[in-house]
Amino acid sequence: MKRPGCCTLCETPVREIVSKHTKGKLKGEVIQFGPWLDNAWRITYLMSDGSTADITFCEEHLDGDSEEIRKVYTERFLWEEDPEIRALKGSPERTAVQQHAVEKELDRVLNLKIEKEVGRRMWKFVDGA
Repeated sequence: MKRPGCCTLCETPVREIVSKHTKGKLKGEVIQFGPWLDNAWRITYLMSDGSTADITFCEEHLDGDSEEIRKVYTERFLWEEDPEIRALKGSPERTAVQQHAVEKELDRVLNLKIEKEVGRRMWKFVDGA
């Protein structure tokens, strides 16, 4: 599973950490990130459904295995980070329509493939990053 602020394929930090939780069950979890580190790269991929995905890597993993990247992408970037899916997953009482929407989106995500790389750039040079 990808750790926030780290390379998609390893534990190498790619963002400065400004603050972390100091108490409770979130102790040690990041509260706020600072700027991107010099080793942080954004690679944009064209996915099989025509969408694009911006995925973060450290310099050592710029040419990572596409199947491993796809696995991490489907586990984390869409399923865990998609706000609509996350909201539906957290609801113990889903309607049949909501359950169908969750199943349809999960099926779409699990069938995505990386078609090709369409761009790469150091995160520190990405506007608004």
